[in-house]
Amino acid sequence: YNGDIEEGEKVLAPARNFGEPLADLVQPMPYVARQGLLDEGFAVNGLHRYWKSGFTKEISDDLIDVIVAAAEDFSSPMSAMLFFRIHGAATRVSPDESAFGLRGEQWDFNVIGQWADETESARHTAWVREQWGRIEPLISGSAYINHIAGDDLPEKIKDERFYEPGELGAEKAIRERLLGWWGDRYRRRPGD
Repeated sequence: YNGDIEEGEKVLAPARNFGEPLADLVQPMPYVARQGLLDEGFAVNGLHRYWKSGFTKEISDDLIDVIVAAAEDFSSPMSAMLFFRIHGAATRVSPDESAFGLRGEQWDFNVIGQWADETESARHTAWVREQWGRIEPLISGSAYINHIAGDDLPEKIKDERFYEPGELGAEKAIRERLLGWWGDRYRRRPGD
């Protein structure tokens, strides 16, 4: 829950009153602490990762069924399927005012394969692709630009600021416009 703490307690009351939890870890916390919650599992240096990502306006029953089936067959205990809700302040910014143009309320869904042993790459990559093949037809086809994989089609970028009608299939033109618009700050990292 994001917002007023007293209102948050009201929102959480039904879940807390449902029964005795194994652990109740829901508590007020600074934004920076919340922002780093996934770092331990998903920002560890040295792990191998492969993911697919896309937006969806709704989490349909069909999508839930596919996700539940996929969760029964993870290829690695370090892999995950995550939903990130985009709402509130992020939706009140005009698409023309930032590098992120897909500003409507939606969910960013990610299938993430992670593993430690380099020799297992083909197995875990295949698992992500197999699950994504079932999930992608049930979502919008657009994605957060930082989540575009090297083997994604250029059509996945559906932001009209970066292409002209009829140009959508021109991967090189799209990438050149993106890089030109964002500049060097997104292509270089310290130490590169």
